[in-house]
Amino acid sequence: MSTARAASSAASTMRRVSLRNLAGHKVRLVLTVLAVVLGTAFISGALMFTASLSKTFDTLAESTTKGVDVTVTPDEATGRPLPLEIGDILADAPGVAKVNNSTQTTVVVSHDGTTLQTGGAPAFATAWYPGNDQVGPATTLTDGDAPVGDDQVVVNSSAADKDHISVGDALTVVDTGGVHEVTVSGIYDIDVDGGGFIGLMMEQDAYLSTFTDGRTATGFALAADPGVSQEQLKADVTSGLADAGVNGVEVKTGQQSADEQSDAIDEALSFVNYFLIAFGLVALVVGTFIIANTFSMIVAQRTREFALLRSLGVSSRQLTTSVVGEAVVVGVIGALVGVAAGAGLTKLIYTVIGSTGAGLPDTGVQATAGSVVTPLILGVLVTVVSAWAPARRAGAVRPVEAMRSGDMSSASSLRGRTVTGAVLLVLGVVAALAGVLFDDSGTGNRAVLVGLGALGVLLGTFLVSAATAVPVVPAIGRVIGAPFRSVGRLASTSSSRNPRRTATTAFALTLGIALVAVFGMLGASMKASISGLVDNTVSSDLVLYGPSDGSFPIPTQALDAARDVDGVTEVSGFGLAPVTLGGTASDSIVSSGFGSGYFVGDPRVTGEVTEVQGSV
Repeated sequence: MSTARAASSAASTMRRVSLRNLAGHKVRLVLTVLAVVLGTAFISGALMFTASLSKTFDTLAESTTKGVDVTVTPDEATGRPLPLEIGDILADAPGVAKVNNSTQTTVVVSHDGTTLQTGGAPAFATAWYPGNDQVGPATTLTDGDAPVGDDQVVVNSSAADKDHISVGDALTVVDTGGVHEVTVSGIYDIDVDGGGFIGLMMEQDAYLSTFTDGRTATGFALAADPGVSQEQLKADVTSGLADAGVNGVEVKTGQQSADEQSDAIDEALSFVNYFLIAFGLVALVVGTFIIANTFSMIVAQRTREFALLRSLGVSSRQLTTSVVGEAVVVGVIGALVGVAAGAGLTKLIYTVIGSTGAGLPDTGVQATAGSVVTPLILGVLVTVVSAWAPARRAGAVRPVEAMRSGDMSSASSLRGRTVTGAVLLVLGVVAALAGVLFDDSGTGNRAVLVGLGALGVLLGTFLVSAATAVPVVPAIGRVIGAPFRSVGRLASTSSSRNPRRTATTAFALTLGIALVAVFGMLGASMKASISGLVDNTVSSDLVLYGPSDGSFPIPTQALDAARDVDGVTEVSGFGLAPVTLGGTASDSIVSSGFGSGYFVGDPRVTGEVTEVQGSV
């Protein structure tokens, strides 16, 4: 019992010594904690940001499908629009209470001669249904009257407030069919949690004749009779369409549509998550070297203190545990501050996005268990791993070293470290070259080889750098320190005294600069590639294009107007459309992001187009 009490008392004493040491060197504690904060803040912020974005778009998906029990859309395999007559078939199906044509036409809106910007949100025209006939998010007039005829529209209140639109104002609406002059007859609120978009609604028949071909639709939204479930309505509608001989359609419940939208958004956001987490991991890697170097210097400075504690009866294990305990405290504090900083970073990003007018719903910062626990574990783990080697050196201090001065850590040989580093460096170069040169191998295998090669090069460079510092640092120090005379010589001598410490400090800076250079070169290379592609494929003097998001091409009237401009000798347009060539439809190709191209005018005007057979 006495031995146990003595051990417990010694452990308690060492904990107090460690905590007092941390409290007595606040600046050193803050700088060490900061290295942990930087990495954990990026990781926590990345996880919180993607979770918040996912929640935001999930809310939007739920809002847009609210009140919709079943949707009927074109089959994804063909993408062909649905005949309007399907609406009558759906209305007669058992269990169907209401049917709305859910077609939306992407438009560009101008008010008082100024094109209205949505900050990435959609601008569309769609059909207006009276309150009792609506399917989906509820729309309620807050000012003015419902639209009548093909020259009146109602506008959502968020767009009206942002763009100062009032009842009676004239708007110019542009779509693929041309330019339309309309008047605002009313302002409406819609039960959708989000702003930034421009939603124009026109009387149903007028909308179909003005903004569609009047024969087809891109979808229908259905509401069920009371007591009819979504699954039951889906089954009844599917059976009714089959009995009517209608094919090429896809029937889904409203919940399925919302879930598919959410899944697609989550998949798209996964890239953002990986990209941001990569930055966080890089920050942690850099922080690892900084933390390890910091603890190495701390141990070196406290050698006599440790030796004195050893002479007072403190064991080697207790000293090692003491330093590791300090690392745990630093890691916990840094990780907690990093999580808080990540939440602040996420809020800042949302504020910046909101300032662009994107109008995303404010769902708040989503602090999930993973976004809090993962950074905490990583922060503490990285700090402890970084401090482990210095902690073991602290435990190896002998009582007699209390009578010595100076840093004895530089006296050990660098041979083993250098040989290991050289081997890793060579293996890393070989693996990277193999990943680049083995064209027959799969992309995944090549990526793994390049990744392993990069890791080997990094670790090898780090291990070899200590030996490299022995001849290099004094030579560079003499040149750089010459203008500073004695101060410069002192700095050069101090830098060369401990090559390990110098190499670790320099490598953290080297790694950071290397990463900045990599991303800078990557961005410049991609920009140059795109610029070269444009320069090589576009030979026209001027290019006209529609909305930057590519939601629809410019109207053909724009081509006619361009031909009448002085100095214009030739005008040609290019577009994509689903067509049938030799009995093969291109709809499925269009749905994959490609399509059958067509030219209006001489195609040689638009770029490097030459005749292979026949003539233009």
